[in-house]
Amino acid sequence: MALDALVAHKHEIVRRRRAETPEALLAARAEPTPRRLRTALAASGPRFVFECKRASPSAGILRPRYNPVALARALAPFADALSVLTEERFFGGTLADLAAVRAAVDLPLLRKDVIVDAYEVLEARVHGADAVLLMLSVLDDATYEACRTVARRYGMDVLTEVHDANELERARRLGADLVGVNNRNLRTLRVDLATVGRLAPLVPRSALLVAESGYARRSEILAAAPAVDAFLVGGSVMQAADPARAAAALVHGPVKVCGLTREEDASHARARGASHGGLNFVPSSPRCLEPEAAHALARSAPLSWVAVVADLPETEVLALARRLPLAAVQLHGHEDAGYQERLRARLPETVALWRAVDAEGDPGEVDLDAGAVDLVLLDRRGGGGLGGSGRPFDAGHVARWRTRFPRFGLAGGIGPDNAAAAAVLGPAIVDVNSRVETRPGLKDPARLDALFTALRHAPGKRTPAP
Repeated sequence: MALDALVAHKHEIVRRRRAETPEALLAARAEPTPRRLRTALAASGPRFVFECKRASPSAGILRPRYNPVALARALAPFADALSVLTEERFFGGTLADLAAVRAAVDLPLLRKDVIVDAYEVLEARVHGADAVLLMLSVLDDATYEACRTVARRYGMDVLTEVHDANELERARRLGADLVGVNNRNLRTLRVDLATVGRLAPLVPRSALLVAESGYARRSEILAAAPAVDAFLVGGSVMQAADPARAAAALVHGPVKVCGLTREEDASHARARGASHGGLNFVPSSPRCLEPEAAHALARSAPLSWVAVVADLPETEVLALARRLPLAAVQLHGHEDAGYQERLRARLPETVALWRAVDAEGDPGEVDLDAGAVDLVLLDRRGGGGLGGSGRPFDAGHVARWRTRFPRFGLAGGIGPDNAAAAAVLGPAIVDVNSRVETRPGLKDPARLDALFTALRHAPGKRTPAP
């Protein structure tokens, strides 16, 4: 994408549209917005603006079967606002996409485009936008002020985008109260996530800071969140096979709700953002399932399903893997390294092997085949038994294990009150069970809701909520 060519093209588009629909006619259709993007992003915890876009200059076509309404509805449960691309030549968007999304969801909407004229701000409002992106790499001060004046007339917010210290100084001088730092260099299209870190200290404390471009992993969110207020994410979610799941992974991180026994609990966990569901096959557990019931449960919600077993013969574990749509098998008994090695060799490549260990034990003495096991799940055993104790995890224990096994999951008494503390320790997955139940096997929707709210707030944010 040649930015200069795009800007010249946009000037021609505006000239044509203004001739077709004079500004006075457009203004007659515009009304003030009742929604505020800035208010949504000022709420506690890191906030998220997810984009709906068909293509990008850096990656080409992102979603060949682009349905902005379906995407908006899927992303809405995890978004604080949505950004809709309306630039046609390079991003494949239209103003009709914006209007369609406005009719489908009630979140604040940002018109994402290379805006070059105040006429486009009026266009944005008429088509349902509550905010517009203004790029200081494109606009001079006079045009920026003209665009912001129209935005203010209709109660719209302005996300002022900068790429370097010079543009940020201009934003300060212009009094921008919502600043977007784009990690992507629009001249080279290269992404450098360190850009936000370099510029964040220069952003006035009175302004909210939005980090834009390049975020694809929860670890990147955790690293940047304390320095910013919100994230604007597009490409990584648009390219995902399941955009809603990709969005949830950024907002909450991977979460396994274990010991599921009811379809309604599985569906609720999935809707709130769970990535994995646990199917218990340990006979001594009150959550133990028969294979037929597990199969029906696995069909009820599109989770990544994990079979939890303890000292089960290898042939029976393999039979479960053949019958069920498993993403992983979790060993929770006394399975030694030889068992792990043999099982790994016979499991399908698509089924991971997890090993639960007692976090209070010695990492140097665990009987574990690191070449066979994909993830070590740190739990606290109850009185030497096979199940978890429900006692909270200990950060000191986690530190000892993490040194030897960097890819670890975290279980053990995780609930709404300590989920954030668990998440910031950097586990590959957070595993919850008894602390979100009313009784064994019956999940409490309110406790699940509280858990995911807590996980969302885990990294903190730059500006305290008002």
